[in-house]
Parts: sequence; C-alpha cells; structure tokens
Amino acid sequence: MQTLTAQTNTLDKKDESLKTGLAASAGFLTFVAGLNGGWLGPLIPSIAKFQNLPLSQVGYLVSFLCAGCFISQLSGPKILSLLGGKKALIVGSLLLAAGMVFLGLAKGLPAILISSLLVGLGTGLNSIAGHVAILRYFKEHAASALSKLNIYYGIGALLAPQIVQLSGADKGGNYLFVFLVSAFLAALTSVKLKKLSGLQDESPEDESPDDESEADKTLPLPVTLSEGRVVTLPLVLVCLVVFLYVGTETATATWLFTYMQDNQKLAAQACSLAVTCLFVGLTSGRLLSIKASKIFKNEQVTLAALSIMFAAFMVLNLIKPSLPVNIEFVCLFTSFMIGFGFGPIFPQIIAQTAALVNNRPPLVSKYTSYAISSGAVGGIIMPGLAGQIMAHTSIGLTMQAITALSATLTIAYLIFLSNNKKYRKVEL
Repeated sequence: MQTLTAQTNTLDKKDESLKTGLAASAGFLTFVAGLNGGWLGPLIPSIAKFQNLPLSQVGYLVSFLCAGCFISQLSGPKILSLLGGKKALIVGSLLLAAGMVFLGLAKGLPAILISSLLVGLGTGLNSIAGHVAILRYFKEHAASALSKLNIYYGIGALLAPQIVQLSGADKGGNYLFVFLVSAFLAALTSVKLKKLSGLQDESPEDESPDDESEADKTLPLPVTLSEGRVVTLPLVLVCLVVFLYVGTETATATWLFTYMQDNQKLAAQACSLAVTCLFVGLTSGRLLSIKASKIFKNEQVTLAALSIMFAAFMVLNLIKPSLPVNIEFVCLFTSFMIGFGFGPIFPQIIAQTAALVNNRPPLVSKYTSYAISSGAVGGIIMPGLAGQIMAHTSIGLTMQAITALSATLTIAYLIFLSNNKKYRKVEL
C-alpha cells in the first residue's frame, strides 16, 4: 500500500513538473511575441527607409501579423483537438521562427507582408494554445495564472526597443539581426517542448463531463447553434471588448514612437524609451493585478485599469512641446501610465470569458478562441487605420483617434457588465 502511494506521489510530482514546463514554454513564446510587439513600432521607420516604402504602408506589417493571428486563433479549437496543447505550441513556435527569418530577408512590400502573416500564424497558435493550457491546468487560479503568462509579453516588449537601440537596427537595414534573435528563441522553445515527454497531452474536448460539479450542472447553459457554435450576448460583448482593447494597444505600440518623434519632438533614443516605458507599465500593471485579483473582484480591477488608461491618454494629448515643463519626463511617465492601465485588462477579460461558462471544457476553448480571435481583428484594423489617419491628417490627430478608441473600449466594457447579470467572480 505504501509502495502504491509512493508511486502515485511520484507520478503526481512528475505530472506537475511537466505541466509547469508546458506553462513555462508557453510563457517563453509569449515573451517572443512581446519582443515582436515591442520592436515593430520603433523598426517601422527603419524598414520603410530600407525598403523605400511610405510609413503608412509599412504600418500594415502589424495588420498582417494580426491577420495571421486571427486565422490560427479562430481555428484554435480544431487544431487543439487534433494536436493537443504541446504539439500545437511546437508547430506555432516553428511557424514563428520561419516567419521571422523570412521577414528579415524579405524585399518589397508583398514579401514583408506575407512574412508578417506567417509570423502571425505562429504567434496566434502559440497564444490560443498557451491560454487554453493555462486555463486547463490552472483553472482554480485563472486570472492570476493568466496575468503571470501575459507578464512575459510585457517583459519582451519592454526590452525590445532597447535591443533595437543597442543593435543600431533603427538606423538602417540591419534589422535582420533582431528578427533572427526571436527566430532563434522560438526554435529553441520548440526543442524544449519536444523534450517534455510523458505529459498527457489531451485536447480540451477530452475532458469528461462527469468531472463537472453538481453546481456546474445547475448553471444555465449558453444557446448552442446547430453548427456547434456557442453564442450568447455576453460572449458577443466580451469579444467586442477584446477587439477594442487589442486594437487600442497595438495601435498605440505601433505609432507611439512616431508620435513622440514628430509631435513631441523628442530624440530617437527618448522615443524608444517611451515605448519601453509603455511596456514597463504594462508589465507592472499585470504584476499588480496578480495580487489585486485576490483582493478585489475581476470587474473592479478591470474598471480601475480602464480608468487609468483613459486618463493617461487624455494627458498625453494635452502635452505640448511649448509647455514650461520637462516634456521628455512627462511623456515617459504618461507612456508608463498608459501601459500600466493596459496591463491588467487582457488577462482579466480572458478569465472573465472563461467564467461565462463556469470554466467548462470544451466551451472554455471555444470562448477563449472567439475572444482572442476578436482581438486579432482589432489588431488587423486599428494600426492600419491609424496609419491612414496619419497619412491624410497628422500624427497628432492619430493619437486623438486612439484616445477616442480607448474611451469606446471603456464604454463597451460597462455595457458588457450591465448585460451580464450572471457574471460571477473567478475564485482565486
């Protein structure tokens, strides 16, 4: 009997170690996604110069990356059911590595856009597989675990602009170096994942309905259409919120460098530092949200974050180079506060999305896929739209449009809360 107990404990420890390894790999791939998100904005002027293309056209790199994310994220539940979480992450990491190599070597607008699409396919697959794995293996601490996962994105994004500065990639065509860095890291992660043998790599659909608690069975189920899609008003609203959030964040990250350079007249180094401050704030906000989620309701944390974000955007638009203050310091601090507001929003919303179906597989996989895919659509549309506003008006009006987008995001979340009477706090 003691031998059997010892064997069971050993297996449990091994399983926990493998689950932790899978979560760490997902976090590392999220870190690589953060690198890409953090240095594309500062690199856009350099890519445009090297490729001899207008800034507004090169801005579509972000849109094509998000389009690739949308394709893989929307098909995420199907891919996960076929491959399982670990294999999906391996495929995603290899797609990401290949896309980054091609992006660094590509010449001409069609080639760089296709390469960016490939990067997006890998990034999106990693995102949906990583989030579903966290929700599956750490469901009792969903919001906190998702915040930890997304902290990796912030760390990568805050380091990225400084890597660009140190490598000199913002001054010419040697941006191939920074793209090869992320390609190497993604390929390295795929090797690590292959070594994680022994983990039961189940798809979300493999979860037995018998595992549901009696309380789960008494909750009202969403309306299920004949095609197998799950549609409710709260789902539609939460998808709108994620759409607006990702659109606001990607548009800000894409054009903040240009805004600081052209509108606030900061030096290139200070502009890169502003992007770094944005993601330092984002990472700090997610770190704080891990603790805050254990004290306050998820919707309270989200509302506080939205308020900070919008207030910081308003201040950013009021700053003028002619003001009798240290403009550089104010711009950097405001960028930090925008990121600080951004930080908690995404992981909190994804946790609330899973809570809509009481964390039931396979509905969690479907809901998470729909929500994250909606965010990818926001990333497709908003940076390119902001670039067109800049091309036809000015970068100042572009930032005002992004600020209006952040206000719309806040209103949409309030509508979501008011129409989701059955929403309950994710227990942490």
